[in-house]
Amino acid sequence: MIADKQRKTREIIGEIVDSRERAISTTRANPAARLYHNFFEISSNWRMRRRSVVAYVRGPLDGKEREMSTAIRVAAVGLVVSLGLVESAVAATCPDDSVASGTVCMDKYEASVWYVPPEQEALIDKIQRGTVTLANLLDAGAVQLGLASGDLAASGCPATGNGCLNVYAVSIPEVMPASFNTWFQAAAAARNSLKRLPTNQEWQVAALGTPDGTPCAVGTAFRNTGNEPGCVSDVGAFDMVGNLSEKVADWGDLANNCTLWPAAFGGDLSCVGGPGSGFSNVPGMLLRGGFTGNLAAAGVFAVNAGFDPSFSASSMGFRCAREGRRGARRDRDGKGRGSRE
Repeated sequence: MIADKQRKTREIIGEIVDSRERAISTTRANPAARLYHNFFEISSNWRMRRRSVVAYVRGPLDGKEREMSTAIRVAAVGLVVSLGLVESAVAATCPDDSVASGTVCMDKYEASVWYVPPEQEALIDKIQRGTVTLANLLDAGAVQLGLASGDLAASGCPATGNGCLNVYAVSIPEVMPASFNTWFQAAAAARNSLKRLPTNQEWQVAALGTPDGTPCAVGTAFRNTGNEPGCVSDVGAFDMVGNLSEKVADWGDLANNCTLWPAAFGGDLSCVGGPGSGFSNVPGMLLRGGFTGNLAAAGVFAVNAGFDPSFSASSMGFRCAREGRRGARRDRDGKGRGSRE
């Protein structure tokens, strides 16, 4: 009886393997078939056969028979997993305003900040879902902030971030990114949009591949978000070099000096290590990517901890991130979902 169960289990697993081999052959001949025909054939076949294996080896077994049954089930599961017939759960796509970078959805554009009164529930919902457009904002009468010193505070969002309940960080193209914001104001605007500031590591890996200098906004006037199609990272995020330097979540010691990275790393600016002169015992926020005035020292490795989190300037902005749902999926062509192509 045990031998019969083993033989039957091997036959069922053999049929699963044969199905996988047919799928591989078809895919090599026509890669597009993976998305249509084979997915349904293999997934339905596996579900049916999995039930057959489980139903056959389960039952009122005793003693050695039960031990053998358990061994068969373990072996079957191990074989199926090793053959790649079961895939681990992956995330749904990132929202329209972001691109997948590892397990994180990184905003595609530098943040613009908008005042939206609480009664505009439909607009706030679109912002928080990452589907809002510039037309939506303008049609609803939202007011863009972060364009002049003090305009956030005048709209009820002080430098401390306390009480900043009606300002929202938005990732859309063709608007001036928000500046004149402290770390606290930026973090509050991100929170209201159900996002956050990215960590330094998350920012770094999302920025990789962004070119130094032209076509990014380096040595030019500040530009609208997404204005330069070539200034884009490997995962599809725009303007991570130049234009405005970008705040990240991390703080460190306030820098007391600056240097440059080695030439292999673009000669990018590096201002870390403290305590900063005149600012002892105050943390330094990390600014990434450099701004247009850093010229050749702007780049994906540029990092500046020379300012405390309460500081704001026309050259300092931010972008947001949100958690990918159980890990953000990458497209087959290597682009993040929602990339420029």
